[in-house]
Amino acid sequence: MTDPASRILVTGAGGFVGCRLIAEAGDAAAALSVRQGDPVAERLAAVLAGRTATAVVHLGGRAHRADAADPAALETYRRDNRDLTLELARAALDAGIRRFVFVSTIGVHGQPAPGRVLRPEDAPAPETAYARSKLEAEEGLRGLVAQGLEPVVVRPPLVCGVGAPGNLARLARLVARGLPLPLGAVRNRRSLVEVGDLAELLLLAARYPAAPGGIFLPADPQPLSTPEIVRALAAGLGRPARLLPVPPALLRLAGQLSGRSRMIGQLLESLEVDPTVAIERLGWRPTRGARAGLEAVGRAT
Repeated sequence: MTDPASRILVTGAGGFVGCRLIAEAGDAAAALSVRQGDPVAERLAAVLAGRTATAVVHLGGRAHRADAADPAALETYRRDNRDLTLELARAALDAGIRRFVFVSTIGVHGQPAPGRVLRPEDAPAPETAYARSKLEAEEGLRGLVAQGLEPVVVRPPLVCGVGAPGNLARLARLVARGLPLPLGAVRNRRSLVEVGDLAELLLLAARYPAAPGGIFLPADPQPLSTPEIVRALAAGLGRPARLLPVPPALLRLAGQLSGRSRMIGQLLESLEVDPTVAIERLGWRPTRGARAGLEAVGRAT
């Protein structure tokens, strides 16, 4: 039984994943708001208010934005994702909190070669300023192990569920408008994780004795193709998916001509991860599943 006097502190609690994590944890979690320039130690002490905490789950930081691939933006990402993370970890240690769950990004691995399935032990190959700043934060946390920190790194792929932002929300709106999408000939494999399943993994990472030192890639064990993602969104909307079998080579050319190569690439390329380590080491089970999460996105659109 969880000690009623202790809590898990969650940064980024107002975001997509953070809101779900707070809901799943109930009274066992408390939101911790920290931003660059804040007196981190003072904010942490105020949230504790005489109580104890067993872990920090750090979801806060600068999210992936349009400038994430711009090398000139690296210092901004480092400030918000690396430096703030390490400042928070040191403040947590000073407050007697050793477990520190850092939500990184699957982008740390870069774009895998065709047919390659990503695993935690794979060498990092970040391609954007955002991903590089996350990797540097991971490395900095490992440097605090000698001081007693128990870091846990979670690198999620695309997260789906009600409230999902970004490209998934845009794709759902296109499906909702009934527009025919030129994606019927795409034959890729994309790993996703449903937001509630991810929240459960984060709680395990914050509590489970075997978690410290681990790198976890949470995902539904069954990857989906882009057409399957569209069909799941359409099922949630209660309408058929309208998919045109346009050759992917033509889509890539259209992306180059329109300056949207990266966005088109995400729809065409595979990004598959192996969640075995999370399943075996933490006993995690993604019971809701990515299809259910996608259908929920459709229903909410």
